[in-house]
This record gives sequence, C-alpha cells and structure tokens, in this order.
Amino acid sequence: MPKGDSRRIQTRRSGVHGKGVFALQDIGEGETIIEYVGEIITWAEAQARHPHDPKDPNHTFYFHIDEKHVIDAKVGGNSSRWINHSCDGNCEADEVDGRVFIKALRDIAPGEELFYDYGLMLDERGEQLTTRALSERLSLWSREAPCATFLIGSADGLDAALKSGAHAQIGLSRLTLPHGLARIFLIEQLYRAVTLLSGHPYHRD
Repeated sequence: MPKGDSRRIQTRRSGVHGKGVFALQDIGEGETIIEYVGEIITWAEAQARHPHDPKDPNHTFYFHIDEKHVIDAKVGGNSSRWINHSCDGNCEADEVDGRVFIKALRDIAPGEELFYDYGLMLDERGEQLTTRALSERLSLWSREAPCATFLIGSADGLDAALKSGAHAQIGLSRLTLPHGLARIFLIEQLYRAVTLLSGHPYHRD
C-alpha cells in the first residue's frame, strides 16, 4: 500500500485547527488515502520529547501503535500528521501489522477536509495502566484531539475490525466487568486523572 498520494490530497490552513488535509479529487468509501508514518518510539520517549513545539504545547504528532510504542510523525512524517480529529470523522485509522493506514469511511468530495475519530477502547486484554500512567497518557491524547470516544467491550471482547482502528486499547481490570460497573470504573479513573493533571496531590505518590 502506498504511503500517500499527494495528487489526491493537500495540506493547507484548516478552519478547525491550524493546518488540515483536504481532498483534491473524489475519494471512494474504503479507499486507503495515506499511511501514518514517522519514527517509532516508546511512550517514555514520547513523554520526554513533549512538547514538540513549546509555542504550541497542545499539538503533537504522536499516534499510538500498541502498549509500548508510538509513532512520532515529526520525524520522517508526511501530510497524514496534519489530519485533524473529529468524533464524526469521514476517515478511520486502520492498524495492520504495526503500520497505520488512513482510510475513507464514506465517499469524500473534492474540497472536503479529512477527519478521523480518536477511538479509545476498553478491553480486559488491553494495556493495564496505573492511575498516574493513565493521567499522563490522557495528557498526551488530549493535546492531539479535542474529543475522544471510549468503547467498552462485551464479555466476548471487541470486534477485530474495531480493534484495528482503535487509537489505544486500555484494560481497567483483568476481570470481566458488567458494562455498568466498567462505566463507573472509567468515570472514577478519568476524575482522578483530571485531578492529577490539575496539580492536586495524589496519596499513592
């Protein structure tokens, strides 16, 4: 699959945030538009490199691959790094063997800006994070996207196609939790993460 086709897309000023990527010609539903490329680094390295630009600390070029690795598109990246996020995107991210491809969710007309959803999946087999580590991840993720969608897996797990397009998979517990209880766990951890990021003391530190 090609890393990108500059004849079909163009990077220019976006009315949503900074730069954006726009279609120059018709793009059909299901088409691979571009590969999200860059240097593959660890999450620890990503934290150490932040911010990419001290003048704009809320913008990064990171894309989660798995529980240990992230793509830093500032190094060796292409125009895919300028695709903005939306909870109602016209594109999706599809991870295949450690590579990330941006595909069209529907037909896209010339002139339309490209967007994809910042999906975060909750699954018992996902990465198990401490509350402190979750707050640090949320800090990075929130700089990349103004919104995020949390999906809770069923007792039988999540569909493979959904998993491949998720930005991250997080496990709240190794136990199989009812959806209602999982929601409570999630709300509690998000609350704790926000208080940590706000500078409040944490009794586990």
